[in-house]
Amino acid sequence: MAVLGIIIIILALYCTVSWAVTGRIIYLASWIWLLPISVMVFGGIKDVNGLVVLIGAVYIFEMLYLTAGVRLWNSEKLRCNKILFAITIIINLAASLYFAMESYVLGYMPVLNVFGKFGVYISILWGIISTAVAVNIGISVFDKYFSKKEKFVIIKCSSYRGKTKFNTKIRAIKGVQNGNEYIFRATNKCHYMLKNEKSLVMNIKKGVLGGMYVYAKDLMENKPRLQRRINKILIRRGIFTFIALTALVLFVFRVLLGMSFEEIYSSFINVISFKKPI
Repeated sequence: MAVLGIIIIILALYCTVSWAVTGRIIYLASWIWLLPISVMVFGGIKDVNGLVVLIGAVYIFEMLYLTAGVRLWNSEKLRCNKILFAITIIINLAASLYFAMESYVLGYMPVLNVFGKFGVYISILWGIISTAVAVNIGISVFDKYFSKKEKFVIIKCSSYRGKTKFNTKIRAIKGVQNGNEYIFRATNKCHYMLKNEKSLVMNIKKGVLGGMYVYAKDLMENKPRLQRRINKILIRRGIFTFIALTALVLFVFRVLLGMSFEEIYSSFINVISFKKPI
């Protein structure tokens, strides 16, 4: 339990700060699975469901693999086979609903208690949202894993800002190749560094389903001064996010779980020091 508690703390900090620094909303998706497991570990709950932990771990690992090293990506051309899509939905729906329902029944999501008898329906909704996120991540992971390197050139590049189908804001680099327009979504740092470029020659990894992924090492050479200036901005953003996350965690355990600050501190120390909760 102590090892699990330490891993959760590291993952929570890494994913939240990474979201603030890179601007990738996918990092926040980790909280769909981190939150119930965090309550299980630090909330003094005795019923531990190993399968719930395993499901959460698999989904978070997929998310980390998908984002690892990627600074530009294009998923507009990504097309999934109907059979693969159906299998992915069935597997993820079963796993996500089990995760959500068990978390509700075992008390890993105490915030749902305020909804009374409607809490079970909220947990089902939680599972459906988890399924939608997990299917999107799973298909992209499959595409990225079975990918091959190739050279990709775009011209007439420009900065692009828009919204996804989920109405979230995106930063991207838009360019043209052979008369076709491509929009590569970008992390904050990558967007700042490339927004004034007029053409890009990139070593991409193109997936079997049509997605394209570009890594940092192929983009950010010979710009040390600009990198330092951007890093200062992103470091300040990361520090602010860390402070905000700490305040949020204290709020959850103090207000929603009704624990005193002494109990929160004691629970934290017990977990990371391999002691059983009193």
